[in-house]
Amino acid sequence: LDAYGQFDVLLNQVRKAYNKLVEKIREQKTLQQKARSLAERRDILEHQLKEIDAVDPQPGEENELLKEEKLLNNSERLFQLTTELYNRLYEADDSAYDILSVSSEQLENLARIDPSFSDYQNECQSARIAVEEIAKFMQDYSASIEFNPERLEEIRVRLGQFSMLRKKFNRTMDEIQHFRAELERELHLIDNVDDALQTIQQEIDMHRTEYSQLVCELSAKRQEVAHRLEQAVVDALAALGMGRAQFHIDIRQQMAEDGLAIKDSIAYKGNAMGIDQVEFFMSANVGEELKPLVRVASGGEISRIMLALKTALATADKVPVLIFDEIDIGISGRIARAVGKSLKNLARTHQVICITHLPQIASLADHHYVVEKYSTDEITYTKVRKLTDDERPVEIAKLLGGETVSEAHIQSARELLAQTD
Repeated sequence: LDAYGQFDVLLNQVRKAYNKLVEKIREQKTLQQKARSLAERRDILEHQLKEIDAVDPQPGEENELLKEEKLLNNSERLFQLTTELYNRLYEADDSAYDILSVSSEQLENLARIDPSFSDYQNECQSARIAVEEIAKFMQDYSASIEFNPERLEEIRVRLGQFSMLRKKFNRTMDEIQHFRAELERELHLIDNVDDALQTIQQEIDMHRTEYSQLVCELSAKRQEVAHRLEQAVVDALAALGMGRAQFHIDIRQQMAEDGLAIKDSIAYKGNAMGIDQVEFFMSANVGEELKPLVRVASGGEISRIMLALKTALATADKVPVLIFDEIDIGISGRIARAVGKSLKNLARTHQVICITHLPQIASLADHHYVVEKYSTDEITYTKVRKLTDDERPVEIAKLLGGETVSEAHIQSARELLAQTD
């Protein structure tokens, strides 16, 4: 029905509006569930936040305190080593600085005699300057060393608080920072959930209005097109020998309190295809009540009904390949020819494959294949073989006269093949 009405653009709009509406409803339910869960845990969340805020850890604070603790804990050792090293490098009688100074003077004297000592004299002078710089750093460092037991105790108490938090929340300090931010977000959500839900409800109402307008428009168009399609199928069925057949398209909607679409202040069930439930009804003979198409029993009738539908939908149908089997059951002569012509017309827009035993239908095909069985020893094979132009009249003649084929049968088959109108 939608293909016949060429509703692709409108259907795409309905689908998008439906997806937006369903997504917002899902978001609303998720928020409601989360809000209820958080409300039940509010006291716990507030208590956890207070515990973290009581310590108030700062980003990177623990690492900095660990470094400072290590320095304070080793202040005496640091002072001893830096002082000793300063003396050895600079203050002692045989300090490295004095040795390099004397060595530099001697190399300078040697360089006056032999210039090849100049480079080494420069290297020695650079070493002396480097030792002097190292000694100066050692002197400054030892002078800056802090002996502060009170500060060391403060640091250890602070690190103990961090350790307590880690054990309590089973997280690293960085993770506790993120956890605190999460607690704040959840508590903020609890405090502002009504506003958030109201905002989502407004968005749902907006998307529901859009969706309702689109599905109502689609439903109205379907109702309009349904009458045209009914008549087109009835006309096609009449040409196929079912002149008394009736065809009806039933379009209805189902009301529901939680329906997605609103039409005339009533809620209806809806999905990505709209609010309509569409079903085809069929009566093949006079006096028979209309029945759902799925309950039509005759294979031949089903095939002809499908042919009539596909004929009506020839330019709109997007199914590329159609297969008709047993379409010739219960028909013969003029009607068979009409069925064949309908199939040939349909073949202009589709790939049509038809299994038939009627020459009036088979003769109108563009290509012919024969299904054969043959046996070798204990195995039976089924083979499908394309017929040559010379073989086609013979096989159609077999449909006319059985296995005994006369020249008259072949001539009749050639005449059928020649009638392509």
